[in-house]
Amino acid sequence: MILDLIKERASVRNFSSEVPPDDKINRILEAGRLAPSWVNVQPWHFIVIKDCGTKELLSKMAKGQPHVMQAPVVIVCLGDLSAWEVENYTNIVKSRNLPPEKEMALIAGNPKLVSQDAVVFRTIEELTYAVSYMTLAVHDEGLGCCVIGAIGNELTGVLP
Repeated sequence: MILDLIKERASVRNFSSEVPPDDKINRILEAGRLAPSWVNVQPWHFIVIKDCGTKELLSKMAKGQPHVMQAPVVIVCLGDLSAWEVENYTNIVKSRNLPPEKEMALIAGNPKLVSQDAVVFRTIEELTYAVSYMTLAVHDEGLGCCVIGAIGNELTGVLP
């Protein structure tokens, strides 16, 4: 039952050095891809990092958290603000073959038509669904993970 999986999942900070097989990593990525997103915009990209130098850089960006570097695999989840561009968003809405009034309402609801802040907030919201699904998939695959929220960038205002 999914509730049991949610109860059992916990953040892990001590990892085996064994790299999980690609089929497990692919199922985790698929869980993220299948997460709900508004109008199925899927404003995200996932990058699988196995390179030690890149993990070391990410660890530094995460205020030196050692488990970032020690994890055999790091999945970087990026929000894609361009997913909300009017043409892309409109094409996604039109591909759903909705009644005209519903289609028009969804097109008018594009956060790009509201403000850049709305685009950022909606992207972050959508990305949290994908990350949540992926953390559950990690646990279901018999692996462990830890969401790192202290990555330095312009949005967080914490630069490495």
